[in-house]
Formats: sequence, C-alpha cells, structure tokens
Amino acid sequence: MTSVASDTLGSPALPPFEELSRAPRRIVCIAPSNTEILYALGAEDRIVGVSRYCDYPAAARLRPRCGGFLDPHIDDILALRPDLVLAQSFLQEDAVKKLVHAEVRVIAFGATSLREVLEDILLLGRIVEREREAVALVSRMRSELAEVADGAAQLAGARRPRVHLEEWGPSEPYYLAGDWVAELLEIAGGENAFASRQLRCPSPQRRVTAEEIAAADPDVIVAAWCGCNEKVDLGRIARRPPLTSARAVNSDWLRFVDDRFLMRPGPRLVEGARRLQAIVREWMTANG
Repeated sequence: MTSVASDTLGSPALPPFEELSRAPRRIVCIAPSNTEILYALGAEDRIVGVSRYCDYPAAARLRPRCGGFLDPHIDDILALRPDLVLAQSFLQEDAVKKLVHAEVRVIAFGATSLREVLEDILLLGRIVEREREAVALVSRMRSELAEVADGAAQLAGARRPRVHLEEWGPSEPYYLAGDWVAELLEIAGGENAFASRQLRCPSPQRRVTAEEIAAADPDVIVAAWCGCNEKVDLGRIARRPPLTSARAVNSDWLRFVDDRFLMRPGPRLVEGARRLQAIVREWMTANG
C-alpha cells in the first residue's frame, strides 16, 4: 500500500508539492480595495493587472489596466495569464462568471460588516504569504478605529447630529450608505438618520427617495457617492424639490467625504472614519 502511494506521488505526471503549495504569483485585481490591501501587505509584486479605478497608491496607476469595476475587460485579464483574480461585491458577479467559465481561479470578497472587512484582510494575507503583515495591519486598524471611537466619546455637546449618509445621489435612485460604512458613522460619533432601516443588505434594498430624506429631517447630509471621489456637486442635493426647505439644506449642512475612504473595504477606512468624525465635531462645535 505504501509502495503504491509512493510510486504515484513520484510520477512525473504530477507537479512537485512545492509548486502545489506556492502562493499566487500573477494576480489581477478588478476591485480597488484588493489592490490597496496587497500594497499595504507589501505584496504588490504579485499584481500584474488592475482596474482603471485602482488609483492608490500612485504606483498602482502604472500597472496594466483591465477595464473598470462594473465592466472589466475579460480578454485583457486573460492575456495577463493570471493565476488568481481578486473581485469584490455582488456587483462583479457577471465578470466572475465569465472568468470562471474561462477556467480562471477567482476569489470574490463580499464583506458586509467591518468585522468581515478585517477578516478578509487576514484571509488575503494568508493567501499571498503575508500573514504576519496582515495581522499587523488589522491590529493597527483596530487600534486606530478605537482611537476614533474614544474621540467620539469625548465630544461635548447637547446631542449628536443626525446624519443622512448617502452612497449614491447624483441621480435617482438614491442609496443609503450601509454595511461597514454605517458602522463607521457610529464609530465617528454620528447618529444615523435612517438607523431604523435595514442597512446591512445589498444596495438595491437601500434605496431612498428625496421625500423620505426630507421626512427624516437630518441635521447633516453627507455625500460619499461611489466613483465620484472629490467631484461631488452638493448643489444636486439642494436642488431636489422635496429638500429645498430641509433643515440640512437651509442651514448649509451639506458635506461630502471622498468615497475612496469609505466605500473601499480596505486599510483607508480608518481615514474615512476620521473624516466623518471631523464633520460631526464641526457640527457639534457650531451647535454647542
């Protein structure tokens, strides 16, 4: 029995165990979050292709481009001969299916909470043999988020602002920010104006109308519109007919946070929490 197994394992038709256990060497990232995580782990040498939205760190912009987040170019990805493609979100479902049909190995992350974001970073660290770096990164993120939470606890004021945090808003339908982003708002010290809604769910279930926003009457409206980065026209919010007389509009409490710090489930979420807290602190100072 042992002799047969040994002969089988030694067959030239089978690859050496060292090759089987080797971590991926040619990774294509079709979601910016995964690119940012790999760079933070010091595994950027594994990246052979990225999406056009992979803009951080600056060096990521020099990698070969393979389309966008919603429209990855499958042929371009295949031409790079990846041994792993990293995706993120159900929004990339079609691309994942096409890649699997092309017999490409794909890992699609689908975090819906801050806990899952941190778990995914640890998982990716194990996949690329950067487990120690991943543990250090997650530990640092937890520590820094705890500092933000401590800062929120120390904010002085009669009450916290009720915040409408918007994931999409240049045009209808509008979407509430949810999943880990809603958690970051709480950590930052804001009160979610839509806390009664189910926010840990796919974005289509987080649709909200201008009438519902007006009825919620938030103190502050924060836009973190996906893909808009810093190019956010807050006037679009003020011009929604139901909101022309809203408290946040009339008192000039329309703000934005670059979506890259909130919507990408990666290391820069800490900075997103800090930016949300800066808005909360600003409002509490003005209304103390």
